Amino acid sequence: MTAAPTAGDALALVRLAASGAAGALARHASRIDDINVFPVPDGDTGANLSQTARSVVDALQANSQPEPSAIARVGARAALLGARGNSGIILSQLVRGACERLGEGGLLDGPAIADALRRASTEADAALREPVEGTILTVARALADGAEAARSPDPIATLAAGLAAAEIALARTTDMLPSLRAAGVVDAGGAGLVELVRGALAALRGEPVAEAAPLWEHAHDAVTADYSGPRYCTGFLVEGSVPREQLELQLAPLGDCLVVVSDGELMRAHLHTDDPGLALSAATALGALSGVEISDMYAQRDALAERAAAPVAALEDDGRLADVLAIVSGEGNQVLYASLGARLLLTGRPTADELLDAIRTSPQGLAALVAYRTDQPAAVLAAAFAAAAAWAGTAEVPGGGNDVAALREAVARALAPGSTLVTVLAGASAEQEALDALADWLSAAHPSVELELHAGGQAHPRYSVSAE
Repeated sequence: MTAAPTAGDALALVRLAASGAAGALARHASRIDDINVFPVPDGDTGANLSQTARSVVDALQANSQPEPSAIARVGARAALLGARGNSGIILSQLVRGACERLGEGGLLDGPAIADALRRASTEADAALREPVEGTILTVARALADGAEAARSPDPIATLAAGLAAAEIALARTTDMLPSLRAAGVVDAGGAGLVELVRGALAALRGEPVAEAAPLWEHAHDAVTADYSGPRYCTGFLVEGSVPREQLELQLAPLGDCLVVVSDGELMRAHLHTDDPGLALSAATALGALSGVEISDMYAQRDALAERAAAPVAALEDDGRLADVLAIVSGEGNQVLYASLGARLLLTGRPTADELLDAIRTSPQGLAALVAYRTDQPAAVLAAAFAAAAAWAGTAEVPGGGNDVAALREAVARALAPGSTLVTVLAGASAEQEALDALADWLSAAHPSVELELHAGGQAHPRYSVSAE
C-alpha cells in the first residue's frame, strides 16, 4: 500500500483527498441521482456533484505548483469552471471556502481543517439568495460543527469527527423538508457531501473507498415525484467583474432556483426557467458568455420515473461472484473492456451526462478493470477498482490542433513519480503521426515507462490518456 503523504507535502495531500472524494462520488452517483427529489426531481444531483469534483481532481493533477496559495487558486477556479447544476455550484463554493483557508498556508493540522470546513459552510450559505435547511447546507454546517467540537490537533481525527456529525445531520434531513418526507429519503446533496468526505477520509487513511453510508443505503431504489415548474435547467459562465447581485437582479424574474456565484473575474449562474433565451440575453448584456448548458427537466423527471418503474434485467449466471457493466464508446474500446472481463451495457437508457462521464473516464476504467477477478465478491472488487482508478492519472486531447504537441503535453500531465505504464486510447480520427511521435518522445524522455496504444475508435475525445 502506498504511504499517505505527510502534512508538509500539501499538493500531494490535497490531490490524495480530492481523488478519494471524487472516487466516492463517482461510485455513488447513481444512488444519489435516484433519491434526488429536492429542489426538483430531475435525478442528476449525483452526476453533477461527481463531475464537479472530477474537474477539481483533473486541475490538481495538472498543477505542478506546490505553494498552498497556488493549490487553493487552482482548486477554487476548477470547481467554479466545472460546477454542474445547483448542487455543483454549491459544492464549488464549499471548495472555494476551504481553499481560501488552506491557501493561507501553515500546518494542515486539526484546527486548520476545522477552520477550512467552517469557511466552506459559510461560503456556501452566502451563495444562496434563499438558503433552505434540510439540504447540503445543513449537512455542511454540521460537518464544520463536528470538526470544531473535536478540538483535536490531528487532521484525520478532526475530519472523522466532522463526518460523524454530518451523517447525523443527513439522517435528520428526511423530516426537515416535505418532499423528502413524502419520498422517504434523505437529501441527495447532503448525501453527496457525506460520501465526498467519506471518500477523502478513506484516501487519507490509506483505505479503499467505502460502501454507501448505511443510513441511506436502503433508499437506493429510484423514487418518483411530481414536478410541473419551470422546464429548463439553465447554466452558464459570464466573464467580467460585474457584481453578482447585478446578474441576480436580471435573472430573478425569469424563474426559480437561482444561484449566482463569482470569484471576482468569472460568474457562474444557474436558473430554472421556461425561457432560457431571455436568461442568456440578460447575461450577454453584462459580459462574455460561455459554458452554456440547458437541460429539459421534464425529460429528466420522466427518465427518473422510468428508472423507478423499470425491472432490472438478469444477467446469465456463469459462476462469477460479481459482474462488471460498462458504457463504452468505440468498438475497439468495447473489445478491450470485454477482454478484461466486463459485460458491456449496450442497452438501457443512460442519461447524456452518465454516458459522457463513462466516455471521459474510460482510461481510469481500464486501470480499474485490470484488478477484476471473477472469484472475488463485489465489495472486494469495488475497493480494488476504486483504489486503482484513484491512482491513475488521466488526460484528454480533443483534437483539432497540433496533435503531436497536445498528446505529448497530455501524457506529461498524466505522469506522476513512479508511473510505469501509459495507456492511450486512440479515437476514430486519431493521427498515426502523433502516436508515433509520442512513442519516440516517451522512450527518450521516460525510458522506464511502457507505452500501450489501443485503437479505441471513440468519436470523442480523439485521444484518452492514463498513466499508472
